[in-house]
Amino acid sequence: MVIPNPGPTVAPFAESEGPNYRTPPHNFDAEQALLGAIPVNNLAYNRVSEFLQPEHFADAVHGRIFDACAKLIERSQIANPVTLKGFFDQDAELEDIGGAQYLARLAGSAAGTYSTLRYVGGIIGKVVHVDENRLTVRTGENTRITVDRGKVASVLDVKGKPKEEKK
Repeated sequence: MVIPNPGPTVAPFAESEGPNYRTPPHNFDAEQALLGAIPVNNLAYNRVSEFLQPEHFADAVHGRIFDACAKLIERSQIANPVTLKGFFDQDAELEDIGGAQYLARLAGSAAGTYSTLRYVGGIIGKVVHVDENRLTVRTGENTRITVDRGKVASVLDVKGKPKEEKK
């Protein structure tokens, strides 16, 4: 079951307000699938926590839900629709898309947690390769990230050379 897309929650720039940047890739279905899997099995968070950040989500509300899950799980608490509700009781943006019921629908429509790496690939870039424990994602024109068992194994340019960190 696919939850209706709440759409982006951030207003775009007017043409005169800023430069004309390319729209980053986004996949609301992947965001919803991952955010449904985490409350069902908090171990799904451990598979993605090293490299996925709230700002990777195209929908700002989804990023805040992911961040709330992270805060609970990192304090050794359970992240589920009931415990997450407290983070969002006064959140007008979440209320606009269904509030606590939206959190429950996310969890209720979750697919298996074994697919969490596939969901992340849809969130941060184009999936190049995926199997049960390994994911390679193209995150930009010149960068590929390989994740092995939830840990970043390599960051390479498209020629297969290690990517230098900018200083």
